[in-house]
Amino acid sequence: MTRSSSKTLAETAIRYNGETISFALVRTKTKRLTISVCPNLAVEVKAPKDRSLTQIKARVENRAARIARQLQHFRQAPPAAPKRRYVSGETHVFLGRQYRLKIHPADHSSVKLIGRYLHVLTPTPYRVGELVEDWYPGPRQATASSTRSAVLRRCEAIRYPFTDKSVETNVQALG
Repeated sequence: MTRSSSKTLAETAIRYNGETISFALVRTKTKRLTISVCPNLAVEVKAPKDRSLTQIKARVENRAARIARQLQHFRQAPPAAPKRRYVSGETHVFLGRQYRLKIHPADHSSVKLIGRYLHVLTPTPYRVGELVEDWYPGPRQATASSTRSAVLRRCEAIRYPFTDKSVETNVQALG
């Protein structure tokens, strides 16, 4: 969040409602003091170089209620999704639906979407992630292409004067 031209002077803290709010103080060439609360629960205060530490702390204390509220909001947010492991039984989301991954040993490599399962046939199980990632763009492009064709057919059926721009807008609206 900090630029290379900025310099963190100190880790400072204030007390609010029995909670310690620590923040990184960054001196900049700006005229205004800004307070940023990050999702990783870090608080950064960018202050003009000519402001004293007591003035900065006073401003942070004035905004302590908002800072505490924002920190609480970020604490309650769900954790980031864990990294995909590409093992049988793992759930993958594709076009807004969840599909369970099933890995099958085979002589050749292929990925198929059948029912609620994403079947991966592969002779080497360690390539499952690569196969699934390579497969993802194909069905998405096919879906967009079929949606575009449907919009074009509909426009022609009702004799709607269309341009490529209007078709693209309708395709995006349809999904």
